[in-house]
Amino acid sequence: FNPNTLDEEWDTLTEDEGKPFFNRALQGQYQPGSVMYTLWLAHAVLSGYNLSAPIADATLPIPLGDNTNVDCIIIPSSENLSLEQAYQSGCPMPFIKYEQRLSDSIYDELVKNFRLNNQITLNNFPIPEPISPTSGTQASIEVEPSIQVLRDTLGQGDITVTPLHVTGIMSAIANNGNTPQPRILHSTRPVDSEVWLPNLASQPSIPMMTSTTARQLRTIMQT
Repeated sequence: FNPNTLDEEWDTLTEDEGKPFFNRALQGQYQPGSVMYTLWLAHAVLSGYNLSAPIADATLPIPLGDNTNVDCIIIPSSENLSLEQAYQSGCPMPFIKYEQRLSDSIYDELVKNFRLNNQITLNNFPIPEPISPTSGTQASIEVEPSIQVLRDTLGQGDITVTPLHVTGIMSAIANNGNTPQPRILHSTRPVDSEVWLPNLASQPSIPMMTSTTARQLRTIMQT
């Protein structure tokens, strides 16, 4: 919407089904989905896992209950894929097999390291409440523990994040492992001047991964 014409368009905007005043980037809560593949890949890089090691039956779909399956985004030519190849094709099975070889607490560590339970937001901006299975009008459905693990691993579980938070994770990969804190004010200009004055207020960046991990992830993502 155009902030210069709010008075004239207020009634139309407030009744718009698209909810233009709802800031989806800061307030929308969404399941991370295949963004989790990047986080698992980061863990594999950091732990020294052989990203080129072939994994059998890599293209099989993952059943998540309720007649829902998660499949490869791009169907590869081979049924055996390395973790790096699985990332390139968006195949979930290798990430499930990678997670299964680790300790039971590894998912919680991943959530903590990438601050999935501690949302990135603008300074002094209210943090939205995460969406849970019992929030709003959504019914609470009991899920088998084994299915819940699969859902969590593939970003289809109870944790939700904002688009800004996902942007923060990706900016850490671009910024050698550290996420710059977002800010809304870039610069100001007095009405009687042509010169823009930068806003120098900043907060320390948030470490999410090592610089080596970030560099390797950039290489894989570019491929």
